[in-house]
Amino acid sequence: MLREVDIVVLLGLLRHSAGAWTVRSLAQELGLPSASVQRSLDRLAATPAYDGRRRRVSLGACDEFFNHALRYLAPARPGGETRGLGTSWAALPLSAHLAPADEPPPVWPDPDGELRGLEVMPLHPAVVALARADSQMYELLALVDALRMGDTRTRGLAVELLRARIHTSPAARAAADPGLPDNGGLDAAPRSSKPGPLGDGCASTSPRDRKFVNALGVGQPERSVAGHGGPKPGDTRLRRESPFRPAPTRDG
Repeated sequence: MLREVDIVVLLGLLRHSAGAWTVRSLAQELGLPSASVQRSLDRLAATPAYDGRRRRVSLGACDEFFNHALRYLAPARPGGETRGLGTSWAALPLSAHLAPADEPPPVWPDPDGELRGLEVMPLHPAVVALARADSQMYELLALVDALRMGDTRTRGLAVELLRARIHTSPAARAAADPGLPDNGGLDAAPRSSKPGPLGDGCASTSPRDRKFVNALGVGQPERSVAGHGGPKPGDTRLRRESPFRPAPTRDG
């Protein structure tokens, strides 16, 4: 049976064309012990997501896994308040498309974190350091967390943004054209010279992201409902509906 750390390793595999990595290089890239990575590869090889003999991921199986199985394999629920690093809708790329909610953001516990919010345990203790060191992996891990814990609207948007990255990854390009060289990382949104919501180096919204987001009808300003708040003037991000808040009831 897969473990949560295997999801981190699978994301790492997507950043390389088939065989363009070693267990040691992948372990160093992800900040994991080599023995742990090898065990993850063995478990992944027992699933349709990864062909251990050809050392290649299956994009279709990855789609199925992230879209339908992930939230059952590695569910996440916010805990108590803590300081940490934002994840899910509180991190890019989702934070560029969803208006801030009226609740504390989900965060990975981190004493050096910039946000105070509700604790969400990461897939592995190495995730926080990995996210700080690698903005591409930070975006992937935040999208995965949205699939683990988000409401329907957030999950739908996360699915499309994650699919965009999977299908433009080196693994995808190698599957389409084995002659293409490996560039060592996923195609990320262009880096902005201005600080992002979570600090310098955060990626800005790319045309690829906008293409998938527009297909969902995102980007149209919502009207504010009297007594229920709404986006600030000029804010075109979606209002996020919390899955942890009970639905309103009608009298009678």
